[in-house]
Amino acid sequence: MTKGFIDNIADSIVDSIIDSIGEEKVRGRYGEHVIKKELRFSKLFGMTGKILSNLYLPKTDGETTEIDVLYITKKGIFVIECKNYSGWIFGNEKDYQWTQLFRNGKKTRFHNPIMQNRGHIKWLKTYLSPTLPFEVPMYSIIAFVEKESCDLKKITVESIDVYVVKSESIYATIRNIWKAAPDVLSSEDIDVLYY
Repeated sequence: MTKGFIDNIADSIVDSIIDSIGEEKVRGRYGEHVIKKELRFSKLFGMTGKILSNLYLPKTDGETTEIDVLYITKKGIFVIECKNYSGWIFGNEKDYQWTQLFRNGKKTRFHNPIMQNRGHIKWLKTYLSPTLPFEVPMYSIIAFVEKESCDLKKITVESIDVYVVKSESIYATIRNIWKAAPDVLSSEDIDVLYY
């Protein structure tokens, strides 16, 4: 079984979903679809885990926060924020906003996705604290899914558990963490977190 075969099946399914959902919701779902394909590829090489997407978690103010994709593994939990941006991307982990620059010179600003995912992780930890008697390692991955039209020009990250990558690097990022991190969750722990 090759990645190409899996991609073709997944693409057929997504095409059907796009037809039923409509174009407006497609953009957000597309990024999650791309990431889940990469995670399924990781599973083929033994980096197994459970995938959840579009996960809404309660916050103490009565609102919710939405996590795009979670990958629950024996190494911990990968919290993945998908970004469908094109152009050149500039950002620093400590800045409140990042910059998107287009070829025509137009600039836009957007909320720092590392800070956004940090909030997701905060609420995920709060939500999970009664479930397990220990803190689960969490890895923040910001994945830009526009392969050809997005270029991560200058991204500054100092935290060792934060990764900003293009979607085609998800597999390599997880593989590197997998090699370096100890096992912390059993199959039973993963099942408890998943269900």
